[in-house]
Amino acid sequence: EDIARIITGKDSAKIQDGVFWVKALCNDLNIPPLSAIGLKQEHVREIVKEALASSSMKGNPISLTDAELADILTKAM
Repeated sequence: EDIARIITGKDSAKIQDGVFWVKALCNDLNIPPLSAIGLKQEHVREIVKEALASSSMKGNPISLTDAELADILTKAM
């Protein structure tokens, strides 16, 4: 909710408000889904495996499971 309040500029913003704001921004900027660059469901498992092995994932404030990462990636398609 802190991030939602920051990006929306509204003290009463909830998580969903932040999600809507980001979706609207992506729409306004014409950011295509990952499927537009050829990402398919069959690629998700390998990408998740590689992501978990990368050093950049160690900087995340929380650890995500394989299923959580796959869900995020799938939703971005």
